[in-house]
Amino acid sequence: MNKSLLAVGLVGGLLFGLEGSAFAHGGQYRGPGDSVPPTEGPGPGTGGPNTGGPVTGGPGGPVTPGGGRGPTTPGGGPVVPGGGGPPRGPVTSAGGKKNKPTEGFEQWQFWWENNKDPYLNLKASLAGGAVKSGSAGFLAGMGRREESETSNRPSASEAQQQIVPVLKSMLKEKDADIVDSAVLALGRIVKSESADTVLEDIKAVLGNSNPTAQQAAVLSLGVLGSTSAIPSLTDVLNDTPAGRQLLNEKGSIQDLPRSFAAIALGMIGDKSTIPTILDVIKKEKDSEIDLKGSAILALGLFKEGRQDIVKELSELLKNDTLDRNVRAQIPIALGRLEADAIPTVPALREMILAKKTDNLLVQSCVIALGQLAAPEDKEVQKVLFDQIKDGSDEQSRHFSFIALAQIGDRAIKQSVEGNDEMLKGLNKFLLKEVTDPDTKTHQPWAGIALGLLGRAYPDSAEQRSLITSKVLDQFEKSSNPSYKSAFAISLGLLKANVAAETIFKEMSKTNDRNLKGYLAVSLGMMRHREAIETLRGLVLDDADDKMRLQVATSLGLMGDSGAVVTLLDSLKKASTLNVTSSLARALGLIGDRQAVQPLVSLVNDAKSPGLARAFGCVALGLLAEKTALYWNTPLSVNSNYRTVIPAQYEILDIL
Repeated sequence: MNKSLLAVGLVGGLLFGLEGSAFAHGGQYRGPGDSVPPTEGPGPGTGGPNTGGPVTGGPGGPVTPGGGRGPTTPGGGPVVPGGGGPPRGPVTSAGGKKNKPTEGFEQWQFWWENNKDPYLNLKASLAGGAVKSGSAGFLAGMGRREESETSNRPSASEAQQQIVPVLKSMLKEKDADIVDSAVLALGRIVKSESADTVLEDIKAVLGNSNPTAQQAAVLSLGVLGSTSAIPSLTDVLNDTPAGRQLLNEKGSIQDLPRSFAAIALGMIGDKSTIPTILDVIKKEKDSEIDLKGSAILALGLFKEGRQDIVKELSELLKNDTLDRNVRAQIPIALGRLEADAIPTVPALREMILAKKTDNLLVQSCVIALGQLAAPEDKEVQKVLFDQIKDGSDEQSRHFSFIALAQIGDRAIKQSVEGNDEMLKGLNKFLLKEVTDPDTKTHQPWAGIALGLLGRAYPDSAEQRSLITSKVLDQFEKSSNPSYKSAFAISLGLLKANVAAETIFKEMSKTNDRNLKGYLAVSLGMMRHREAIETLRGLVLDDADDKMRLQVATSLGLMGDSGAVVTLLDSLKKASTLNVTSSLARALGLIGDRQAVQPLVSLVNDAKSPGLARAFGCVALGLLAEKTALYWNTPLSVNSNYRTVIPAQYEILDIL
């Protein structure tokens, strides 16, 4: 894992009391243990030498390709190609009998943390225009739609005048954490039509002596979204002499910047680059897992040329000699290509039914069917129901709950009456699984699925009321903090205000910080403003960084700027790096323009620790980000996070 680009070390370090394990960019909480869950075991190496970087302490943790590109984060983590040692946690079997129920990396939190952004739609809340439950514009934020200029967040002109110059000046700093945080923040803030104001500054960072700054600059060019960046990214991707010169590289360009270049080209999405990306998939060595997998993921980001991409990926899916992690990215990319990939549904269904299909590929096919299958496709629904009842892979069973809920969501939006039979059957099945499941570990997944399904019904619908009642009943009955959290999130998705006071009371009395954080998010989704004063107090709690971020998210969902003054006051008094950085990130999540000048002061303060200043850059990027959803959301939503594509892990854990 890269020193600055992954950065789950900060949160993990807090969990284990490791003050020295903080890194820039602010890692996201992606599930229990603050780690990306492992695949089913190590695969072949990706090739390429070690790029160096320190290894921080802490029990367990992932080992990155080629001997490690940076710190191993505390807690469990993936076993990645070329790594050694088993993961700290249960691993799904490769086949055979149905797994025994476990409470490891199959937990619902991993799915939620990778998929929550469109459901929370935090920035729309900050702009005072949150998308309503079940509305047609729910996933529109995947593009580059801008927020309202009436938002409490800084406007585009304010960002250009007050923030961009400061970030540009940080690119000259010697501290790599400051540079890579600032260069990525520039890409997040500056619109593609204004790219010429920062393009050369970002490109200059490609030649930085520190690999983390170079890699952040590669990503920033993609996030910037300008076609003017295509020649440079293509040179890096193809490891040309010009690309090596850009990176001041005497030998071959490392895998990670090349993989980032592929994904960056996908973010820009110019169809002229599709053949370039396809060449990488077809011509690179089979051992180049990260590069080929990243190229496939990049193809799933394109808005143009989708029919041609579907044709190529459909042929590639038939190739059973591909590395299992690479091949498992194909259905994920197809699912993201939406309507153009619907003709691949029969092939995806058959992949699940074939006895020899690798578990990772089954999981990805299930995820893709959730995006593509029509409500009237009874064959697909039977396959998914059968997976839950009899599937040998626990993760595939869990993903099937989500896929069925997503198909049901489309059925409701299409026509409740026209899909009455299908919806009745689905509701009955999910309600049984949440109230009296044959496999206990299915219960929280059924709860989340009911939230996803129920939110699509009109507020006055009988089914929505029934779902709310049953999920609330399980919330009150459950003594398992993880399950209770799942039911709380489900109730938040349902905007179940009838449950708000119950959840608020539970949040006030529980000592379980993970549960407290999820209860806070649930109240934020409900806009339960009676909890604001309590939440303002919790956001100042220095004991648990990830809970602080959950609480900050809740306050942001309520559009509350009242906590900003208190956070700013605490930021001025903060005496430790961990507190300073988490306060800065919380301010970024709440997103109020009041925080701009204090954060600018922090960034400019040469006496402050480099990492504190770097987190100030991160917070400024959060405050002024140009897109409705976070820049890495398109790669996070509906991903198969159980596969091992290191570049994807790096990207998904950047806050």
